[in-house]
Amino acid sequence: ISFTADVWSADKLDSYLVMMAHWIGHELGNAPHSSQLAMKAALIAFHYLPSLHTGKELAKAILHLIDCAEIPVDKVCF
Repeated sequence: ISFTADVWSADKLDSYLVMMAHWIGHELGNAPHSSQLAMKAALIAFHYLPSLHTGKELAKAILHLIDCAEIPVDKVCF
C-alpha cells in the first residue's frame, strides 16, 4: 500500500491532513473464474491537525492514522 497526503489550512487557520491509500487489487473478469489487476484507492482520513506542521508532528499523525485504519505495517510502503 502506498499513500498520498496533503496538508492545508482553512480560512481561520485550522489545519487539516487528508490521506489516501493506493494499491493494486483483483477485480473479477467477464469470464468465469477470471480476474484482472486493477488500481484501487480509498480515503483513509480527513484529520484535524492541532499541532505544528513539522516533519516529526506530521509523521506522528500519519502513523497514528495508519494505525487507526488498521492497516498492517507489513503492507505499508515508506
